Parts: sequence; C-alpha cells; structure tokens
Amino acid sequence: VEYGSTRSGRVVSENQDRNEEAMDQAMDRAMDQAMDQAEMSSVETDSKSGRGKQIGDQTLVVPNFALRVTKSSLFSFCNYCVGYGNIILLPWLMRSYRKDVELESVGENKCSDHIVHGSQLLILTAVTGATNVIGRPIGYFLWKRIKFLPFQLVLTIVMILSFALILGIDNLIAVQILIAITKFCFSVQHVEIAILLYDYEYFGMSRLDLGSCISNASGMLGCIVGSSLAAFLPTQIALYITLAITCVEIVVVCLMKERF
Repeated sequence: VEYGSTRSGRVVSENQDRNEEAMDQAMDRAMDQAMDQAEMSSVETDSKSGRGKQIGDQTLVVPNFALRVTKSSLFSFCNYCVGYGNIILLPWLMRSYRKDVELESVGENKCSDHIVHGSQLLILTAVTGATNVIGRPIGYFLWKRIKFLPFQLVLTIVMILSFALILGIDNLIAVQILIAITKFCFSVQHVEIAILLYDYEYFGMSRLDLGSCISNASGMLGCIVGSSLAAFLPTQIALYITLAITCVEIVVVCLMKERF
C-alpha cells in the first residue's frame, strides 16, 4: 500500500510538471505572437508617418521604396551611360580629327589608315585606365568628407561643361583633355553608385536585394545605351545626346534627398 501511494504521488507530480511546462510554452508562444503583431503595427505606423522602422542600427523598412529605387536607377543609368560611352567616343573623336589619311587598295578591299594606333593607344589607355586608378581612391576619400549634394553636383556640372566645350572646340588635344576630365568625374562619381547599391539605410534591410538588383540592372542598361550611342551614331549627335543625359543626371541628383 505504501509503495502504491508513493508511486501514485510521483505520477501526479510528473503530471503537474508537464502541465506547468505546457502552460509555460503556451504563454511564451502567445507573448511571441503579441510582440510580432506589435512590431508589424509599429512598422506600418512608422512607414505611414514617413520614418523607417529600425532594429538596432539597421533600417528594416523605408518609406517610398519605389520612388527611391526609381531615383537610384536613373542615377546609375546616367552615370554608366556617360562613363562607358566615353570609352568608345574618344577613338571616334580621334579619327574624326585626322585629316590627312591615305587610302590603300588591296584587290577589292579598301583598307583605311583612318584608325587609332601608335601613341594614340597610350592616350586611350591613360583616359580609360589611369582615370579609374586615380579617380576611385580619390572618390572614396572625398565621399567620406563631402556631403552628397554639393559633391555630386560639382562632378555633374564639370561633365556638362566638358561636353559643351567639346562641341565648341576644334582642337584634338583639348578634346582629349576634356574627355579625360569627364572620365575622371565618372570614376569619382561611380564610388557613390557602388556604395549606394549596398546601402540598407537607403533601400531598407528587408528589400535591399531588390533595390540593389534593379539599380544595378539600370546601370548595365546605361552601359549598352552609352556604348551604342558612341558606336552607331554620328559623333556630334552622340555628344548632344550624352550632354542631355548628363543634364538629366543633375536633376536626379537634386531629387535624391534621402542621400543629403
């Protein structure tokens, strides 16, 4: 009898422990659900009020996500279009300034000496390569010390003035220098593009991948458009269109208030 009563008491005690554990688990789940609901409602409230929801140092959701992506995509498109268009535009400008060209005929094929070669290849290397090597470190150094709006405005205005001067100057050396200046500005400005693609404060942590992919794809489209303009259109028309795209970029920069 004593053994039976002891065993039954132990069973009752184990049942009570299980019941208490089940109640604790149920309370924990209820508290977690309540906290999740409160967090979601807080995110909605913050988004409606124009503030992003933050967890620690990371912004989870940002307001006007679609508008932010549109502006970053346009900024990336214009930057890539101008920068990569210059790479093909410079050889065409060099060729257009060569007046004394001798044509050689070989059978039915006419081979032209109207090509870029010799010392001009060194100029192309300096413009396309050296400007990147110098511009990127300088861009990162200045990016940490100068605010977005004045920094990007100055770079874009310099590019606009350079293209405008190219259209009005009839001197190959001056044109080469101006193209080098625009390529340098592109390299410095491209640092902002590279950092923007991974900025969770701009896109929000929850949709950083989507915003970054769309902006990067717009930049790739800008490469295609800029290269096509320089390769397939007459040089003067390509310069006018590139100048117009640069003017659009300055408007986009002024509208990117989230980066100020």
